[in-house]
Amino acid sequence: MTNEMNPVKKAISLVADGKNDIAIDILVEALDHADWSVRSYAAQILGELGKISGETGSISKKIIETALDKMLNKMKSDSDGWVREAITKAIGKIGSCMPDILKIAVPSLIEVLTKDEHDGARGSAANTIGTIGKNSAGLVKDAIDPLISSLQDDAWLVRYYAVYALGEIILKFPDKKEITISKIKEVSNDEDPGVRDIAKETIKKLTS
Repeated sequence: MTNEMNPVKKAISLVADGKNDIAIDILVEALDHADWSVRSYAAQILGELGKISGETGSISKKIIETALDKMLNKMKSDSDGWVREAITKAIGKIGSCMPDILKIAVPSLIEVLTKDEHDGARGSAANTIGTIGKNSAGLVKDAIDPLISSLQDDAWLVRYYAVYALGEIILKFPDKKEITISKIKEVSNDEDPGVRDIAKETIKKLTS
């Protein structure tokens, strides 16, 4: 694919020229591209631009919200699991700096966490919920029970990030703390060493 035909490369060139708003419009359109890799890269760049915007205010909030709306639709509907995973990661990057606009994203992230067939998409959804909740726990209260259920997911990646997310948010919800610690203790003997380690670290964090 030539540079002229590749919308992501075109968007990156526009960013280099300081034309972020135009670049975002192109990237949003690229989320419908026939090539899954183009859709995936478009999502990644949108996440980076959203993060930069949150840090610097260089892009209008309205433009980011429009991009987010499109990303949420594609996160649930795209036929490729890798694209859905890329979008959940991108939303997490936006959420790390602009959590106030992500209230609308949480129900969709919960849906991906509980229903998506792609391990990476579910794991990234859990990770992103934790990222949002780290700064704005109130936005992700409805995700607590789905995260607890995800501690029993077949994929170690999902279990890992479910523990991480719960560790980031549960101290803000004392009524859920005891049951959460109990459930995390159950995975402290997980077959995966990474899950075991983060479970033990999180228990220590929540009980210290």
